[in-house]
Amino acid sequence: MTETVPPPKSRWLDIYQCPDCGGALAKNPDKWECAGCHAQYPVRAGVPLLNPGVSRSPGFVGVMKRDHDQPDTFIHDAEKRGWEAALRSIQMPGEPDRLIEAVAPNRISWRHVAGLEPSSLVIDIGTGTGGVACQLAAGCSVVAVDRSFIDAAFVAVRASQSGLHSLDSIVADGSRLPISTGVADLVTLIGVLEWVPTDFPDRDPRESQLDALREARRVLKPTGRLYLAIENRAYFGYYLGAPEPHARLRYVSLMDREAADRYSRETRGQPFLELTHSLPEYRSLLAEAGFQRVDSYWLYPDYRLTHAVVPVDEAGIARWYTDQHLDPRRHRRPFEQSLYSFFRFSPPDFMAHSVRDYGFVACAASPEQHA
Repeated sequence: MTETVPPPKSRWLDIYQCPDCGGALAKNPDKWECAGCHAQYPVRAGVPLLNPGVSRSPGFVGVMKRDHDQPDTFIHDAEKRGWEAALRSIQMPGEPDRLIEAVAPNRISWRHVAGLEPSSLVIDIGTGTGGVACQLAAGCSVVAVDRSFIDAAFVAVRASQSGLHSLDSIVADGSRLPISTGVADLVTLIGVLEWVPTDFPDRDPRESQLDALREARRVLKPTGRLYLAIENRAYFGYYLGAPEPHARLRYVSLMDREAADRYSRETRGQPFLELTHSLPEYRSLLAEAGFQRVDSYWLYPDYRLTHAVVPVDEAGIARWYTDQHLDPRRHRRPFEQSLYSFFRFSPPDFMAHSVRDYGFVACAASPEQHA
């Protein structure tokens, strides 16, 4: 099928640079070209491909299709029938409702702790189907970034059909952003950091994560913030036998890294690269990446469809929430009913280190540095 090419986007944010040399980019309908090193980046279906080399990432939509980066038919379907109908058509039986995840307002229930304003510029790394980027773009400017073309193209179609002219969608590597230094008010990494090492299997996974965090800090203004949402390595449910959600192995995240890697290689034939961390380990990682103040939150029940954003650094608030609002009977699975009942009788500090998902708001600089 011949690829459908929409009209060129009439306005791009003036924040882009060559990912190779940092030079200025001339934006043409069919390619972007660097004025410095003369590297050329093709534009495919209206989306610039700004990651050097070819990504094999299937993306979120590609995973749903079980098809690696063959988007022509799907993107054409989204343009013809509408993005919602196209997304519904590739829903897999037994999986969470992806359309709900794409439109649910609580995908951005954390926005109040991130300090967003109408004038804010947000870089959403690992945009997927645009559940965060498109909702934020209703109130500020957003650059939706994904290594997968199929995801970036889908979000571009969704934004166009939704009249979100303040959203740019690009294909780029989050560890090598084609974005100028010090321009963003917020960078979001939601369910992304743990996957970063899988793109660099020959490197130390933690170092790959540090590079991604440092790159996020580079593009932030001194007053900017990072919002990181991710699972807790020390989630109490793992001790009770819940499988780790990325490797789908029991107990693997509780092991030391060397043992976890051996276990993963013997069990699923590949290294354990999908690193998550404990609460103090995340704080240490963010500090090492150069972030200053870090506020930590429990995202209940998870970071995708968050009902409550509970500050874990405030023991009184965490206790009030568990006493007054955490009702284990709301959960269908006996495992979760038992777990949350246990939380209600646990010390706040234990609970803070044992919840499933965290959200972190990390400042690029301390108040004294940008005063």
